[in-house]
Amino acid sequence: MEEKLFQWVDQNQNKLISILQSLLRQPSIASTNTGIEECAQLMMRIMQDAGIETNLYRTDGSPILIGTIQGKSDKTILVYGHYDVQPPDPVELWEHDPFGAEIVDGKIFSRGAIDDKGNIMCAINAVRSFKACGKEFPVNAIFLIEGEEEVSSPSLPKFLIDHKDLLKADALLGIDDAVQPDGKIGRPKVVTGEKGNCGVELVCKINREFHSMYAPLIVNPAWRLVWALSTIKDQNEKILIDNFYDTIRENTPEEHKIIEMMDEYWNGDDWLIESGQSEYLGGVTGIKALKRLYFEPTCNIQGIKGGYIGEGRKTIIPEKCSVKIDFRTVPGQTSEQIVDLLRRHLDRRGFHDIEVVYTGGSRWFRSPVDHPAALALRKAIENGFGTPPSVMVTFPGSGPGDTFEEILNIPQVFTGFGPLGERAHAPNEFISIDFYLKGTKTIICFFEEFARVQEKGDRS
Repeated sequence: MEEKLFQWVDQNQNKLISILQSLLRQPSIASTNTGIEECAQLMMRIMQDAGIETNLYRTDGSPILIGTIQGKSDKTILVYGHYDVQPPDPVELWEHDPFGAEIVDGKIFSRGAIDDKGNIMCAINAVRSFKACGKEFPVNAIFLIEGEEEVSSPSLPKFLIDHKDLLKADALLGIDDAVQPDGKIGRPKVVTGEKGNCGVELVCKINREFHSMYAPLIVNPAWRLVWALSTIKDQNEKILIDNFYDTIRENTPEEHKIIEMMDEYWNGDDWLIESGQSEYLGGVTGIKALKRLYFEPTCNIQGIKGGYIGEGRKTIIPEKCSVKIDFRTVPGQTSEQIVDLLRRHLDRRGFHDIEVVYTGGSRWFRSPVDHPAALALRKAIENGFGTPPSVMVTFPGSGPGDTFEEILNIPQVFTGFGPLGERAHAPNEFISIDFYLKGTKTIICFFEEFARVQEKGDRS
């Protein structure tokens, strides 16, 4: 059956590309609520036209779309994605219209091309192919497509709680990622976990701005932040917050083995070339680099704000300065714990005047790497891309996986079809037409494989 469905994809690629372009040309920026309603309505029409019975649900924030399709298997897969996108800023760095969906050299350039409109459209295309070819759908599917992923999904937990019965499934498939570099064209991933995320803002302020001639007497918030930051992390990438590492859970031998398998094909040169570095921090390579990326917590400065940075001179002591930091957490750590440790750390060093504001986050999670959805996805990627996938026990980034785990309590597996250099969250984001079509074929295979692996109870 796959061969006929694959042929349909190839013969109808212009139509599939055109549908994606229409979706990409509709802005849907969650942080500014730009075009969200219009995009939700457009996505609903696209899903319904593909043969997915779809309803739009109101929340306190952006609408959530739920689509269902009945299959011949009694098993159900929950497919997760999002229609919201990051802002296109800085717009001046784009070489193409951020919402133009322009095709150049086999690539579709647009904000959301990968994150996540192009990716989730692969699953919708897969359903469309079964309908177009008159084939019975192999498994029951529920699509959950939200519009707030880029702002930490604030409406999602309540929605999941309120509609738990509607979302009963045997596993979740999330499609929102890019391929793993392997020195060639890259390998799609099979990811069964995520790091957690803890965001904080450190704020230091005085009553008003002063002339800089009073610097010998008046506290400078910028210096206070610089001194405080120097106590949080050293130049060897070690996080210096008191007791920061104490509760981290040791990784299992099986988890280490999967990382070691990745070293057989992982090529770190791609990220070095993109960043302009000659080596990674600390000179790490191979397994050491992979274990640092996937198993170790991080402390990252997102940005620093304060004082005068305009043209010319303005000799002042700034009234207020702030810095935004995100921590990626690993098993054994929580956001609440990180915020508490940071507060205590700063107080012990005399930084009582620096406010610690928690800005949001998510908890880490890990699902079994051998559950049926993960096994089905491995086979599907081999069929769709002609290469074995990169199997990962966790993802170095964060998402709503912890929310699904806590409320729905089902195993999860994530993948995505962003090509190397896809520039998600950056100017000139793109998806290649080749990967868009291969991603569609992969999800066709996944639906069929998930029905088969469930029927056999195969966990080998």
